Amino acid sequence: MGEGKLIVILGITASGKTYYKNYLTQKYNLYQLKRVITRKKREENETDININKNEFRDMINDNKFFIYTKIYENYYGYLNSDLEKINNGTYTIGDCYYKLLDNLRSILKEQLITICIQSNDIEKTKQIIKMEREDYEQRLLDIDEEYKFYEQNKEKIDYIIYNDYSKNTDIEICKIMDKILNI
Repeated sequence: MGEGKLIVILGITASGKTYYKNYLTQKYNLYQLKRVITRKKREENETDININKNEFRDMINDNKFFIYTKIYENYYGYLNSDLEKINNGTYTIGDCYYKLLDNLRSILKEQLITICIQSNDIEKTKQIIKMEREDYEQRLLDIDEEYKFYEQNKEKIDYIIYNDYSKNTDIEICKIMDKILNI
């Protein structure tokens, strides 16, 4: 079996990462990367595995992750077992924090495909964050830095879509997926 790919959805908070990860998983019958987290699980992230910080540290010590990070006070890790699936030919989709991009590329090289979903209206996105996130104050402080990172590192990203929160964005991301999957 040939090498699989990891399709990673990147973007600032409230840009649509989780929506598109779930949408594309169903539409294209993709395997969804499992994420081990220490923060409270959100309903829309069904594949997240919620554990406490001590359990997370134990998993680090047991070499269970191919990559992990800390965001604010919480930990996020991606399992070696999912990396094995990718290496065995499985097309996998997930989302991740922008600061992991370089490390993911060094681990996966050509097996990594990145799609960045940027907001075409940053003020609207900030309003969504205020309405939807308990930690919105911290997120709002970081959003400009994240947005700037994506704009300044376009050469590291395979595809960039500006989300207008309409069906137009759905159509554009499906065109990209059709290309990736040779459909």
